[in-house]
Amino acid sequence: MKIGKLAGFALLLSVVMLGAFISGCIDQGNVTRTVSPETGSSTGTPAESTATEPPRATDEKILALVGQYENAIEDEKAQLQKTGFEIKDGEFSNWDAKAEELRKKADKETDPRQRTAMLYDLARLRYYELLNLRSAVGISAVEKAYWENATTGEPIGAFYSPRGDFFYTGNGKTTRMDVPQMVEKMYSITRGYELESIEIYQVGTGSVLVRSIR
Repeated sequence: MKIGKLAGFALLLSVVMLGAFISGCIDQGNVTRTVSPETGSSTGTPAESTATEPPRATDEKILALVGQYENAIEDEKAQLQKTGFEIKDGEFSNWDAKAEELRKKADKETDPRQRTAMLYDLARLRYYELLNLRSAVGISAVEKAYWENATTGEPIGAFYSPRGDFFYTGNGKTTRMDVPQMVEKMYSITRGYELESIEIYQVGTGSVLVRSIR
């Protein structure tokens, strides 16, 4: 039998998986912690500077925290590459550009309070960038494993939470399914195909978040 290519399965992923799989059946927090590397450094939100600390000492602490975030960001990017995905969403590059702009403005700022506020914004921006990148790494790893299993006939039932509600949209109607029904439906769709590429979309913007490069 001729094997079809499941190239750009993104539309089905967007319609079916984001409606059933991602939103209803994965504990994303656990996924992210599973695939993310241990950096050995704290990634809590940056604290506001206290009035009792000298501005320069506060600035140094914030910059040290920024350095930890940026090291962790590089680690996450390396993990994303290992999953075979690359970032396509321009929001990540926008954050990098904004961070560089904030850093330059803070370097030139002569008012100590303004400089500290800018550095705090820099730390907060890097923190949220790190959180979003970790989420992308987790989603990418799970999606890749799911679709590889689905197209080779390996078990995929474990990807679905028995407490989840799953909906399949096709032929102009939406059908509610339990876990066995959803698993069988996805096997029936992918049977006879092999996985060639994956694209993961952001629900809000419709833009490509990450794309398989294998």
